[in-house]
Amino acid sequence: MYQALYRKWRPQVFSDVVGQEHITSVLQHQVSSGKLSHAYMFCGSRGTGKTTCAKLLAKAANCTNLQNGNPCNECDSCKQINAGTCVDVVELDAASNNGVDNIRSLCDEVVFPPSVVKKRVYIVDEVHMLSASAFNALLKTLEEPPEHALFILATTELQKVPATIMSRCQRFDFSRIKKEKIVDRLMEICSNEGINMEREAAVIIANLSDGAMRDALSLLESCASKGGFITTEYVINLLGLSNKEQLIELIYSCAKQNTVRALTITDELHEKNGDITSCFFELLSICRDILIVKNVSSPSRFINCTETELNRLTEISEILSNDTLSYFIDELKKFINSPDSFGVNKKVSAEITVIKMTSPSAIKSFDALSDRISRLEETIKSGVVVEKNSTPVKEKIKTSKKEDPPTPEVVVEEETKEKSKPKSTSNKDVFEHVNELVKKFGEKESMKQFFLAKAKMKLQSGTLVVIADDFVIQMLNTPSCTSHILECAREFDSTIENVQFFNEKAQQSTQNSDLDTL
Repeated sequence: MYQALYRKWRPQVFSDVVGQEHITSVLQHQVSSGKLSHAYMFCGSRGTGKTTCAKLLAKAANCTNLQNGNPCNECDSCKQINAGTCVDVVELDAASNNGVDNIRSLCDEVVFPPSVVKKRVYIVDEVHMLSASAFNALLKTLEEPPEHALFILATTELQKVPATIMSRCQRFDFSRIKKEKIVDRLMEICSNEGINMEREAAVIIANLSDGAMRDALSLLESCASKGGFITTEYVINLLGLSNKEQLIELIYSCAKQNTVRALTITDELHEKNGDITSCFFELLSICRDILIVKNVSSPSRFINCTETELNRLTEISEILSNDTLSYFIDELKKFINSPDSFGVNKKVSAEITVIKMTSPSAIKSFDALSDRISRLEETIKSGVVVEKNSTPVKEKIKTSKKEDPPTPEVVVEEETKEKSKPKSTSNKDVFEHVNELVKKFGEKESMKQFFLAKAKMKLQSGTLVVIADDFVIQMLNTPSCTSHILECAREFDSTIENVQFFNEKAQQSTQNSDLDTL
């Protein structure tokens, strides 16, 4: 009968367990020296070998022919445990047997000696799922169990296990398995199973497994189901991943502030993968890699990529500053954590995020200008006069009067200049609350605040005229945005009756034609 790869290749001795040598060596020594504890707590993330080590410990504790602390897998007890037919080795899933009655029946059975093997072993998986009353029922038995009993508790959420239970167990923390070891194990299994696979494809599987060997073997089985040679491209297409080269090119386009190219790649990613949010998760990882390349002398220790990809990341790191990379990471995290990333309009939100990333200086300059204007307004309201700038000016005037007394010619020239100056724009045509309006608008339309910040505004006969380029007008000229702009503007000037959008280039061409006429 066919068996899944992760079951078929489950380690049969402690030395076969990958990436947990700090635990297996201790258990192996305890078995060989006959100093087993009565209770163990195995904790760690999924797929790291907790249940595997529990079964190995159960076999080793009952093996009649130990091989340097490892079970022989040939005696009757080892064969029964491997086949799952040993009545004295009990596996209990606490997720589905979490009631106090289940634990009470277990405690009642503990007092009876094993019928076949030396020790009666209880493996309780996901022990954190037990109820409070179930933990209390287990407590006394766990504290003073019979000599023939061995408890092995496993959990992925140690913080949910009561301290009273923890204090009665020997604790072992299973770490995530390193990606290099997962890749080596995958290639070894492929060699034995007759599966042909590129090592780069194994690297992709190892990255997706997140340190869990079981997950890696399940992914390998999915990829190997079609037969033939497993290439990197096939793994990417089968698992619905984004092409890393394409993602790196997107970051490069943002670094070069090439908005058109960046939006084109975003559209291609959306059409190919469907889930743009998963692509942005990978973009976040790439930005992290670039940050490491920029700040670490030997980045290959901390990132998993090919030599070609590393050279590309190095090229991008020379273009971007740490501040800009941090800004990219913040914008990607905002998109990933926002409700829009899972909504029907996530493509629009993704495109807006990409546009922000292609013009980070505009955002930063707007924020800095807004803060500066706010400080100046506070200074004007308080009536504080800055004397540092005024004193040197007065001294300059006095000095100039002493050294260069004015002549009639100079006075005439100054008067002529004053006459030739154009008249200042009337205050009625100036909208003085631009920054406040942008902030108010951001509370209602957070994803489009950036576009309004790039626009200019003025008043004309009760109309708020918004001047911007075609793309900004296209993003803002919707019924929802227009009503919100009008609503926010009327908070500062009640005479405003409507909002009109005007193309910036058209205005410049009109002004140029007026000058030509003059």
